[in-house]
Amino acid sequence: MLKLAREGLLHGLRTALQQARKTRKPVRKTGLRVRSNGAWTDVDLEVLPLAGLSSLHFLVLFDRPGPKAHPAPAASTRRGKAAPRGGRNTERLEQELAATREYLQSIIEEVEAANEEILSSNEELQSTNEELDTAREELQGMLSHVLGCPDQGPGIVEVRLRTAAGVKPVQLVTRRDPVAARTGVSYHTAIVDLTDVRRLEEARQQAEHARQKSLEGERAARAANQAKDRFLAMLSHELRTPLTPILAAADWMASQSTVTPDLAGKIDTVRRNVRAEAHLIDDLLDVARITQKDLTIHRLPVDLHRVIADTLDGWTTVLSQRRITLDVQLQAGAC
Repeated sequence: MLKLAREGLLHGLRTALQQARKTRKPVRKTGLRVRSNGAWTDVDLEVLPLAGLSSLHFLVLFDRPGPKAHPAPAASTRRGKAAPRGGRNTERLEQELAATREYLQSIIEEVEAANEEILSSNEELQSTNEELDTAREELQGMLSHVLGCPDQGPGIVEVRLRTAAGVKPVQLVTRRDPVAARTGVSYHTAIVDLTDVRRLEEARQQAEHARQKSLEGERAARAANQAKDRFLAMLSHELRTPLTPILAAADWMASQSTVTPDLAGKIDTVRRNVRAEAHLIDDLLDVARITQKDLTIHRLPVDLHRVIADTLDGWTTVLSQRRITLDVQLQAGAC
């Protein structure tokens, strides 16, 4: 259609077609100057998109506007030309200039769209070239493997093979055919899928990593336990040190002749509690010995009457403050 357009109609027609294709709406251009039979004629055109078809089509309508009324000229110019004619020329030039601008703008938009399509095509071509390079390298590797197969024994190599399901690791096992050695060189190649093998190897590596991590945690826990045992041994020693002078002072006070019976009972309570505290400290040391498997057990007879009496003696003050009377009957026989 653009090749058949008359002089002066090309810019406006192309601009209208471009706008109609872009907006999918009717576009109307007025005041176009068309050269016909050696004279210039004013023409209006309208481009209508046709819907409901398999592809986009346009209907172009041309219309000749009616005659325009021009005011009478007020005065003539010095050269004898009428002023309205100059105004019509200026208006026609402005219309042509606007049509030219729209035409250039449409060309710019078409060039930008073409550039985007070219860039997209270049990216697709680059991706295709990369895939072709990868396939060429795989084929070269397979060919080198086949040609480098030893005379005796199979040749084995692992490659990555591109399939419809994706890239898979495979193993090529190639053996030269000894029967065809007289007539030519013949090879037999077996392709072994290593996908399951790689999956099992990955699972084994993960299990090994988890085992190593568990061993590291066990070593850290053992080191922390040893540090705890050393701390308990040091703490037990530090706690036992001040008990010795306390027990010595209590023994000295009990040996004095001026001690009243009531005070002697209090001193005896202090001595028993100091010995009990020392026994608890010894239990802490026994815990450390148990973890180090260095505990020795000594069996000795125990006077249960004495143990119960010592326990009740520590609660005498509390029971008396709360006005509680405790009746104890100790009738255990001798062992």
